[in-house]
Amino acid sequence: MTKKLELIIFGLSLIFLSGCGDGSSVNSTPQTIQGVVIGSHYEGAWVCVDFDSNGVCDGETITVTDANGAWILDDPKDSKLNVVAEIYVDNIKHSNHPAPPSSTLVEKPMIFVAPLKGEVDGQLIVSPISTMVHTSMQENDTSFEVAKESVAAELEVSSDVLLTNYDVENPSPYQTILQEQSAVEIDTLEVTMTYHQNYVKFSAGTLLYSGNYKVEDFYIPSAQDPNHWIKIGTVVGLESVSKDTASLDFVLGRHGSSDVAGWWNNSVHSNQSVYNYEPQKLNFAMRGAFTVKFIPVQYQTEETTTCVFPNLFIAQGHTWDHNNWWIGGPECSYQDKYALSCKCVCEGYFKDYTELSFWPQEGNNSTLFAIGPSDD
Repeated sequence: MTKKLELIIFGLSLIFLSGCGDGSSVNSTPQTIQGVVIGSHYEGAWVCVDFDSNGVCDGETITVTDANGAWILDDPKDSKLNVVAEIYVDNIKHSNHPAPPSSTLVEKPMIFVAPLKGEVDGQLIVSPISTMVHTSMQENDTSFEVAKESVAAELEVSSDVLLTNYDVENPSPYQTILQEQSAVEIDTLEVTMTYHQNYVKFSAGTLLYSGNYKVEDFYIPSAQDPNHWIKIGTVVGLESVSKDTASLDFVLGRHGSSDVAGWWNNSVHSNQSVYNYEPQKLNFAMRGAFTVKFIPVQYQTEETTTCVFPNLFIAQGHTWDHNNWWIGGPECSYQDKYALSCKCVCEGYFKDYTELSFWPQEGNNSTLFAIGPSDD
């Protein structure tokens, strides 16, 4: 190519570039949010904007904190969301103050949460203190501003300091209080978090063989599953209890949350759930495909039936004296006397059925559901 031809092409390229757009975005850069994970500074923590509001980083863009606990993410442009920091065993905790600096390995998994509304001077501090504010919002069903003032009053510190970086070299009296409370909160997380076996039982008349529940979405507060035992794609097997009863066992912590109930209510209307009303608080909730295999011998047959409920929501709540279970979904409709009819796909003896019903059984604290044709 000659030098003259090169200059002509170069000149044309400049003309085309100058004619593209109005020039307003040529020098624009994506806006970001940034902050640190402290209590003290955690290196190697996973940080994300929790777009699906389920308290964990499970599909969102993740960044990893540096030795100062610092992180940076794209701004989601939605101040109602939270930033989640997942801290794992063998992450590094750097304690720079008081001297001398020290570094230790994290000994237990933890999750901190910070409401995006808590950003101060261009920094969002994710810490046990910010988690206290988020927890107060959940438990008391209140706004960020009210929760912030409530936690500040509880700790007897200024609300202006509450969500700032308190791991500093020369802390103020307020910052010293926050450092001490931060250590208390970390210890409390270890003491209060307990995994429980949560059984929900099903009966199909007799000879209930097997089945499973495959999790496709969920809302489990971070403190109720710090080890991430439940993930999208997790399959929980249906285990035999007796010849006609089997159970699903969701091994999780238990703590009522209005946020979990809100997640449920956004997808399941009152007349699509087994109790025909909206829950106010739930411990945890999931959406998935439920498969059950049984022989409906009450129809004088030995032919096996396998039915799949493709979009079934299951959740655990709590009444005044016991835990109870919720079943529902967009493919379900409430019938009389707590019967819930849900669409399904069946093979075998019930191959012509497109719906089966669930009935809570009295005397079992709502932990046992009978399954059968809707017209029985």
